[in-house]
Amino acid sequence: MIVHGKEVKLTRIEWMLLNELVGNAGHLMVYYDLLARVWGPEYRDDIQILRTCISRIRQKIEKDPSNPMIISTVPKTGYIFNK
Repeated sequence: MIVHGKEVKLTRIEWMLLNELVGNAGHLMVYYDLLARVWGPEYRDDIQILRTCISRIRQKIEKDPSNPMIISTVPKTGYIFNK
C-alpha cells in the first residue's frame, strides 16, 4: 500500500480493520461491531485491542497521527473513516 508516496506495510489484522472502515466510509463503526467483524464475536468487549490497532494504523497512514484526519474517534462509541 502506498501512502503519501511511501510504501506502508500492514499486518493482516490491520488490513482487515482498515478494510471494514473504508468499506463503511463516512459511517460510524461502533467498537463492538468492528471487534466482532475483525477478531470474532468472542472479542466484542476487548476495546483495548481495537484502540491499539487503530493507533498503529494511524502511525502508518496519517500525516500527523496525534491529530488524525483520516480515522476519527467518536468517544466511547467507535470510529469513522472520513471520505
